[in-house]
Amino acid sequence: MSKYYAVRVGREIGIFKTWEDCKRQIEGYSGATYKSFSGLEEAKNYLNINLSNINLQSQESLNTIEVYVDGSYNDSIGRYSYGCIILDGKKTKLSGVGDNQKNSSLRNVAGELLGAMEAIKWAYNNNYERIKIFHDYEGISKWATGEWNANKEGTKEYVHFVKGIRDKIQIDFIKVRAHSGNEFNEEADILAKKALDNFIGSDDNSQRLNEVTQVIDYSLFVKVIKSEDSRRNVASFNIKGYVLTEAKLIKVAREFWKKKGNKVKDIDGITIDVNINHSIINWLIIDKNQKQYTFSINLN
Repeated sequence: MSKYYAVRVGREIGIFKTWEDCKRQIEGYSGATYKSFSGLEEAKNYLNINLSNINLQSQESLNTIEVYVDGSYNDSIGRYSYGCIILDGKKTKLSGVGDNQKNSSLRNVAGELLGAMEAIKWAYNNNYERIKIFHDYEGISKWATGEWNANKEGTKEYVHFVKGIRDKIQIDFIKVRAHSGNEFNEEADILAKKALDNFIGSDDNSQRLNEVTQVIDYSLFVKVIKSEDSRRNVASFNIKGYVLTEAKLIKVAREFWKKKGNKVKDIDGITIDVNINHSIINWLIIDKNQKQYTFSINLN
């Protein structure tokens, strides 16, 4: 039995005979609408158009801009950044550093999400009707289209933003392979890294980071990690010969917090980020006044 795929909203409007052809029109396309039918007439009725005489605005006639986005992350300061290469004839460049510590667990992905949002805002503010976002992390498109569930604060913020603006500007997502020699993707990556380098190099930021991001005492860390744990069947992992559990890492943060003259009862939340590849552990403590403090240790 023949099957027909009718695309009502997508890169190209029409009826397609294979799923692969249909998929090319809808995958990564914000707000795509389509349906499959067993009969051609049903498909035509769904589109409610005369396919022999389509009179619709071509997607390519829209005022369109292409942007490459990428993100970066610095373990030592727990900050993420973005870089955008906008192909507007002048190759406009956007970059910046994110300051929401709750998004830091997403690492460089947080930067790429921020870059996508900044690119969309730039395109809309410069009166573009359509933006093509070239990205290398697949979640940039899949969170926006609902293929992936947004479970973290950073991804929820991203989805909320895209939903709020996609009726004002058409957004297309095109995935590219990371570090595959794509000129503009590589340039966006370099731009994101440079944004972090400039941020750290700033005198004002260097002083502020030294005040906020503190290094956990190695002796304190070892004492807590090597202490007895009476619980059984607790999930653990090994870094540099240390057997780590969530409970012990939380205890490290609390002990260091107390050593700095603070009270444990004033802690509202503790977030732990472990980079196994680089043997770096970052802690984020939020107190009851919602002030944030970051601590880290490098086990190399």
